[in-house]
Amino acid sequence: MAVDTRSGKLVAAQPFAEATGAIGSGSGSVWVADPGTGSISRIAPRSGATVDRIQVGGEPGSIVSGGGAIWAASSVGATVVRIDPNTGAVTQRITIPGSNLDAMAFGEGRLWIADAVEHKLFEVDAASGSLLRSLSVNVQPSAVALAGGAVWISGYDSAQVEKIDPASGRTIGRVHVGDGPVALSFDRSSLWVANNLDATVSRVDPASLEVRATIPVRSGPSALVTGAGRVWVANRYSGSLSRIDPRSNRVAAGVKVGGAPTSLTLDAGRLWVGVDADMGTHRGGTLVLVSAQRFASVDPAFYNVAQSPQFVGLAYDTLVTFQHSGGSDGLRLVPDLALAIPTPAHGGTTYRFRLRHGVRYSTGRLLRASDFRRAIERLFRVASPGASFFAGIVGARRCQRHPLGCRLGGGIVTDDGAGTVAFHLTAADPEFLFKLTEQGFSAPIPPESSDPPVPPARPDRAHRSLAPSGTGPYRIADADASHVRFVRNPFFREWSHAAQPDGNPDAIVWRFAPSTRAAVAAVEQQRADWLFGLVPPSQYRELHLRHPAELHVSPQFAVDFVPLNTHRPPFDDLRVRQALNYAIDRGRLARMYGGQPFAAPTCQPLAPGLPGYQRYCPYTLHRRANGAWSAPDLAKARRLVGESKTRGERIDVWGTSDESYMPPGVPAYVADVLRSLGYRIRLHIVSLASIKEAVRKHFQLSVDGDWVAEYPDPSAYIPQFFGCSGGTSNGYYCNPRLDQATQKASQLKLAKPTRSTALWTSVDHQLTDDAPWAPTINQQEVDLVSGRLHNYEYNPVWGFLADQSWLR
Repeated sequence: MAVDTRSGKLVAAQPFAEATGAIGSGSGSVWVADPGTGSISRIAPRSGATVDRIQVGGEPGSIVSGGGAIWAASSVGATVVRIDPNTGAVTQRITIPGSNLDAMAFGEGRLWIADAVEHKLFEVDAASGSLLRSLSVNVQPSAVALAGGAVWISGYDSAQVEKIDPASGRTIGRVHVGDGPVALSFDRSSLWVANNLDATVSRVDPASLEVRATIPVRSGPSALVTGAGRVWVANRYSGSLSRIDPRSNRVAAGVKVGGAPTSLTLDAGRLWVGVDADMGTHRGGTLVLVSAQRFASVDPAFYNVAQSPQFVGLAYDTLVTFQHSGGSDGLRLVPDLALAIPTPAHGGTTYRFRLRHGVRYSTGRLLRASDFRRAIERLFRVASPGASFFAGIVGARRCQRHPLGCRLGGGIVTDDGAGTVAFHLTAADPEFLFKLTEQGFSAPIPPESSDPPVPPARPDRAHRSLAPSGTGPYRIADADASHVRFVRNPFFREWSHAAQPDGNPDAIVWRFAPSTRAAVAAVEQQRADWLFGLVPPSQYRELHLRHPAELHVSPQFAVDFVPLNTHRPPFDDLRVRQALNYAIDRGRLARMYGGQPFAAPTCQPLAPGLPGYQRYCPYTLHRRANGAWSAPDLAKARRLVGESKTRGERIDVWGTSDESYMPPGVPAYVADVLRSLGYRIRLHIVSLASIKEAVRKHFQLSVDGDWVAEYPDPSAYIPQFFGCSGGTSNGYYCNPRLDQATQKASQLKLAKPTRSTALWTSVDHQLTDDAPWAPTINQQEVDLVSGRLHNYEYNPVWGFLADQSWLR
């Protein structure tokens, strides 16, 4: 929509089917990113009409104008496109060696691009599109601007703005601003900074780097722009704009926009505002999620199937979380039950949190600090896979040895009166905040909660006592063999829209279908609204022709693999593990998943987009310099098996009948590959829920390995799958030297991110060579939704934001 800058009145509006992304102006037009359709819309500033829609692919985020072109960066991925504003054609695609291109700025013939995951700043020559430099920065960049011969970047995590000399690439100054700075803009004398988490705008003197004023605005400032002697701020969570008078450093006026403003630009005397729809007008109804896969437990100590926004995050909260929004904003850590994200103390071994006041469980009981220690002690007592995330807490080793008597009073110090929780670690752990976001493992547990049986009960035996009360907007009302039902938590009051917004549906029901095809049919017939699982390729092609608007394709940090037990013959022999890697036809497997856009071949554990990822594949015919897989090398595989003298040995191949994100024919294919290498094979196909952990430990291999990283860092899963005490390793692999390398890579992340990234690359390549897995494909997220579902949002870490959708 467009607002007249003098009167503050709405003068034009252009509707979009989904939430809009960034807005830019240039070449006589307003340009709007539409992440849901992978397009850029061109709007005539006088009439407000859309005159062109340009398909660019991916999820376009940042937009800037410069050098006679319009530039758009993918917010999830690493591509920048150049658009000719005269023809609307995409004239160049530039691949950037980053993970997430979060913000851009143009100046002096250069394009500067910030990467929030890799903590890097890329310099691109606008004339040629060539990458000139990659600069490591000390902050998690959330915005970038050029002014006064310097490059300025805001650090969301550090509450700072850094001034960088573009010639040397060095930081030449920094200033502390408010919490969560997300936008920068300059006028003639000042740098203006929008601080999302504390709802302020900082006015900074760019010469002295002093904060001259801190101006309160409304909730969730997400963008700002300066011009004509005014400063305009978009307040996302209050649905308003603030106009700041620079003469008084006060908000002079406010404008309600009837939705959630997310982006701003000035053009032709008008303020153009990207506005998401007003969520409050779409409350109600029952959202139905469907899958063929059932859950082993609904207890947050065990649940780790769907991602947090689709299940456990509906009912449970943690101290910190990822921002509950789509696009690059979703990569940001924000405080949830904590008031702020703490700076680690005592050399990185202490994290002290202060809790929000007045938060209640779904029973009405007030949240208390001691509930956090109770929850993590409970993980050790019930042998939860989440316990491994907290093995570095003081006292945790004793809990591992004596789980039933676990006490962590020395490692988790709580004060119910003061509302504080302090975690004391045996060694610095820069990933500790990330670990607190893992599913609901660290969610607080009230005193009346009981320990679940070990192993956990199945949903068809579940009842409400197996789901402890939580603090989220929903509570689990009932669960059985056919469904799990969430209803509103009557005591929930939204304390942070960024961390835990109120949900739109009145109820959310997860139903279990007899097969994936049946689940797809339920969504297509609007008996369900979202499919958890892989759409069968044949059905995808039909759906793409008939209902293209109901399919959403998004990148994700995902890898599928065959885990190999390196302690059981024949896979205790490196040559056999490598032989399987050489023999697997990854191209055929990718086609089984549906080919593009579903899957691409991979040979390595690390997923694309994560720090340290460099494509690497030694297990291919005609090895390539770019690290790409080309074809299987059966001759090399058979030679390795011959050298191992294991040909003819018995191998039991285990697969599942209901793994949601793996085609049913994959276990049989892997069994055939092993037969072709000369092994005697028995194939077992069982339900996923029937494979208990005690049994899995004795498998030689299983064909049900798929993983989506739950935060954008290798530490999200590399230590869990490959560490000697990894919670999901099943004891298949142990390399103490590699454990040390992964720990060092994590510890270097904050102080020396470049060295940390290089070390993760080394760890990934070492794991590839040692072959405790046979990695197969990297998946993209292909979501199928019903025709009645609106406001589809995709978080780059967690996927579909279920409770933010609404129903027609």
